[in-house]
Amino acid sequence: MMEKSRGLIACKVKTGQFPQESDLVDIFDDGVDVVPVFVHMQQEFWEEWLTSLPS
Repeated sequence: MMEKSRGLIACKVKTGQFPQESDLVDIFDDGVDVVPVFVHMQQEFWEEWLTSLPS
């Protein structure tokens, strides 16, 4: 799915968990669970998420 999304699909990751297909979201979706953040904050969370994954 991600290969065919043309950059319009993102994966919502959760600390300590590998992503599931149900975690795929349209980057233009809106809702109460959508919180815009700066790119540096996304990068920080990404790095924290990577280290939180089980080995």
